[in-house]
Amino acid sequence: IRQRVGDRLVLVAVKANAYGHGAVQVSRTIQASGAADWLGVATVPEGQQLRAAGITMPILKLSHAFDDEVDAALAARLTLTVVDEHTIAVVGAAASRLGVVAQVHLAIDTGMRRVGSEPGRAVPLSRLVASHPALELQGVFTHLPISDVPEGFDFTRAELALFLETVAAIQDDREVAGLPPVPM
Repeated sequence: IRQRVGDRLVLVAVKANAYGHGAVQVSRTIQASGAADWLGVATVPEGQQLRAAGITMPILKLSHAFDDEVDAALAARLTLTVVDEHTIAVVGAAASRLGVVAQVHLAIDTGMRRVGSEPGRAVPLSRLVASHPALELQGVFTHLPISDVPEGFDFTRAELALFLETVAAIQDDREVAGLPPVPM
């Protein structure tokens, strides 16, 4: 994978107990080998379990956290996903209350219709994150739900085009505002 992606960062999803393979064991192997730069989880308790097991590498919660989980997620040093004004406000308030700067990722819904903001809302949401003193936009991502089947080729290609267009709009807006580009 590293040969294919060059200098880009690699995230391995270990949600759902690493798809039945044992999240702690898989994560320990990934961390020890350097096979990936990030881990991805579906729930805050999954991330907390990994931290309790000694996993120190970055962990991204792949969907937004419930309001009452945000403090615990930040305490566990999880990177949170934001998807709208509400999730940005909740994470920002929690980070301010805890005296930390929370690095967040903005999820863009390019076609799955389950997690993320509409592409047309991405630039204003990016601005909202940038305006909050306790938040830092660390990444932008999408989900390609049928990229692993031949029948999904055209759908996935359209999703990727929309995602790249959306990321370019965010980057252009950040440049105009004098902000550093979002790492990709």
